[in-house]
Amino acid sequence: MPELQPPLAGVRAPTPVLVLGVGITALGAIRCLGRRGIPVYVGGDPGPLVRRSRWYRAIPGEGLDLSDDANLADRLAAISIGTMVLLPTSDRWTFAVSRLPAALTSRFPSTVAPTSVLEKLVVKSRLARVLEELQIPHPRTVPAPNLAAARALPSAAFQNAFLKPTQSGPFAAVYGAKAIRFRDREDALALIGEAASRGFELMLQEFIPGPADRHVFVEGFIDRQGQLCGMLARRRVRIYPPEFGNSSCTETIPLADVSDAVGSLRRVLEGAGYRGIFSAEFKLDERDGLFKLLEINVRPWWFAGFAARCGLDVCEMAYRDALGLNVDPVTRYAVGRRCVAPRLDLESGLAEWRAGRLGLASLFRSWIGADLLTLCRDDPWPGISGMFTWSRARLRRKLGL
Repeated sequence: MPELQPPLAGVRAPTPVLVLGVGITALGAIRCLGRRGIPVYVGGDPGPLVRRSRWYRAIPGEGLDLSDDANLADRLAAISIGTMVLLPTSDRWTFAVSRLPAALTSRFPSTVAPTSVLEKLVVKSRLARVLEELQIPHPRTVPAPNLAAARALPSAAFQNAFLKPTQSGPFAAVYGAKAIRFRDREDALALIGEAASRGFELMLQEFIPGPADRHVFVEGFIDRQGQLCGMLARRRVRIYPPEFGNSSCTETIPLADVSDAVGSLRRVLEGAGYRGIFSAEFKLDERDGLFKLLEINVRPWWFAGFAARCGLDVCEMAYRDALGLNVDPVTRYAVGRRCVAPRLDLESGLAEWRAGRLGLASLFRSWIGADLLTLCRDDPWPGISGMFTWSRARLRRKLGL
């Protein structure tokens, strides 16, 4: 499938987009929209990965600071461009956009659900209650918002469990991890107390055993009228770091292979009255054969650009929907297509090789014909510079410099 896409259908002079976010997710969104001929601007400093994209534009205006979400309404009002579609690519930016006053939404339209709906899906403790009410298969989840509450929990809550924040974005920024393993009850209590002192609420969640390829993702878009415009399923092939990392290699699979997960997700989204982009993670629990819902993202994700190359462009869908344009439904996508994050997958493959679970030849064979997460023909510099920076840093560590 070619990298370059046809211009946006039905739009003569495309309204520009303001992407709010950083890193790989923001880069994928920029590429999806840039290939459609849509002017794409980015607020704040998104980092070198995004700045090196051929479609990157900085917001015009000397001294205009869009580096964080505080006072977003005032900062948007200072932008000289008349109308812009907002596309948040992180949880905090999504919430910030959802809280904008109605007076700004005509000038800065977006496809973002109301704050109350987002909280049901993004705040992990709220999502756990929703899943319990709807009787959706999910891992055992017990809130532990502070040390006193955690001490009152029975010992069973700590068995075969790990600690997970109610809001992963801010937690990961501080701890550099999505979740934390603990040795025993006392260790868990100490970690809960420390996190609470930093303003984080944690939960105890059951750890579902099984390798990386038991994780599957169901992703898509729901328009402003509540119509499901398309879905895609993929499975994780490898992960790095182990257990609580990101997919380093992923492969699209038929929706029919995960029909139970699809059904569960539709019930949750419809019950919440959700509209917009979504990506849900499940894990197949081999103990009972059920797909357990782990979390839902309500924004673009790392592999949104890969999904677009497979036939499901949720960024374009969100753009069209925000402007009140029709969103053509997608009923087919490329199945069996892989995407690799080379740096992470090399780390994952080497760890598997050292453990005797994967041959290096098998690792590199799995890269043949795969898409590369940040490296592509029509926008090569982000991927090239990223690999160079990583290689240099790795060499310096090896040399002890």
